[in-house]
Amino acid sequence: MNSSIKTNAIYGFLALVFAVIIWQATSVLFYLLISTGIAVVGNKIALKIEAVKIKKRNLPRWLIALVFIGSIYLFSFAILSMLVPLVSSEIELFANIDFTHMLSNLQQPIAEIDNKVRIFSGNNAFSIVNYTSKSVDSMLDIADLSFWINGVASFTGNFIVALFCIAFISFFLMKDGTAIFNTLLSYLSEKSKNSVQKIVRNSMNQLSRYFIGVAIETAAIFVLAAIGLWCFNVEEYIIIALFAAVLNIIPFIGPIIAMTIACLLVITGAHDLPFYSEVLPLIYKTIGVLIAVHLIDSFVLQPYIYSSSVNAHPLEIFLVILLTGNIAGIVAMIFAVPAYSVLRIVITEFYQNPNHIENN
Repeated sequence: MNSSIKTNAIYGFLALVFAVIIWQATSVLFYLLISTGIAVVGNKIALKIEAVKIKKRNLPRWLIALVFIGSIYLFSFAILSMLVPLVSSEIELFANIDFTHMLSNLQQPIAEIDNKVRIFSGNNAFSIVNYTSKSVDSMLDIADLSFWINGVASFTGNFIVALFCIAFISFFLMKDGTAIFNTLLSYLSEKSKNSVQKIVRNSMNQLSRYFIGVAIETAAIFVLAAIGLWCFNVEEYIIIALFAAVLNIIPFIGPIIAMTIACLLVITGAHDLPFYSEVLPLIYKTIGVLIAVHLIDSFVLQPYIYSSSVNAHPLEIFLVILLTGNIAGIVAMIFAVPAYSVLRIVITEFYQNPNHIENN
């Protein structure tokens, strides 16, 4: 018994060291989480494809993995290629804006905002125009052309590395995940093997349902937002719906950011129209649609996803996401729910089998 406790203590210490290393290397953790999600869904699909025989032979797992990951990348680049013209048109529109005319249309609402800020802040000299101008000037003072070029080059390099790493890890998790798992199991006792196998099996089932549910949720939000905005004649309905769907992955903060971006896009798109009679009603309609979509997501889509995959109470999920955001930031909030679902499975297994650490 003492030797068993010492052995498990060593394993626990090594696991803790490994977790700390991964936590410090946040980019590696990000690659692993994304790759695990792809591999979990891909393995579900691979098992169904392998059940189909072609000339009495099964397709090799490496080919299925290659085709599946390649399909994800091709689909993502196809969506991106469709969005590039929309983004380019928005940039061109922004570049051709007559800011003098725009400011004259916004002069009255800006004055009202200034008055409200002065009342609440007590700063009688506050001016949103001056504040924005000083912020832009200070940013331009500290950022020369070389800074922006280096920033773009760094982002491009990191993006390419991320694409390669995620594809590489996902491929081998799909191709050799079972062999890797069996190798790790060989170092455990029989009781520990049974517990770990049960944990992994239940975790994979829950994670696959969760990631598929999130993909369906994102697509549903995009469709609902696009249809709603199109019905109200919002010209930027596609790009606004895209921001709403993608940013919704960030709990709590994502929808607020999406609404802010949507308002800016509406204002810049209708900058030459009268503000109170044309632009403001369009902003109200846009915000109304996004709020309605968010309510549908909160009361219909998310409860279904969490109840079918995580089996946790909404308050429980809320507290988990809130604590994760305070401890590790916004990016960690995105992965709080799937990580918590796995943690719940591990704790449940420990509780149901308290003697699993003992050797046979």
